Amino acid sequence: MSTGSRHGSGDQQASPSSSGRRAGPTSFIHFNNGVSVYRGKLDGQTVIVKAYEALGFDGLLREITAYERLLYLPTVPKVVGVFGPSDMAWAALVIEDRGISLDSEQHWATLPLQDRVMIYDTAVDFHLAGVHHGDLAARNFVRDKEGRLSIVDFGHAVVGHACEPDVCPELSDLRQNLGL
Repeated sequence: MSTGSRHGSGDQQASPSSSGRRAGPTSFIHFNNGVSVYRGKLDGQTVIVKAYEALGFDGLLREITAYERLLYLPTVPKVVGVFGPSDMAWAALVIEDRGISLDSEQHWATLPLQDRVMIYDTAVDFHLAGVHHGDLAARNFVRDKEGRLSIVDFGHAVVGHACEPDVCPELSDLRQNLGL
């Protein structure tokens, strides 16, 4: 999969990769702090590619570690792979595409109560698994076409976190933001 230009659409034609996998068109989603995010196809599956510049590899490592710790949760996308050039000028994390960001859909307070409770319960599950997300914002929750919610973007995560959910500052802030 080509990462294209971070300032354009990045649309590319499908082509076989050196591994024999088939990559399809990509579209640019977002750029922030040295990380470019794209949506594309890999072997017929829609995926998200997060391309990190070398200076952001600490965030990439945090993401990989958090996804590995949380791989059993249905609300967390599965990692498809990690790749980069031999000179390690950049590296990319490829995950399942789980949908469109809630930030583009609506504000926390306008979400149905069932969704707000599910978001909070998911965050509690992360904490009980020892993961502090570090950026629990609406833009990091996505909804698929069937209405299921997932959480993404663990670039600020801390793995090895231990807390009591009722008094954890991250969870307390989330409860307040969700109106729970």
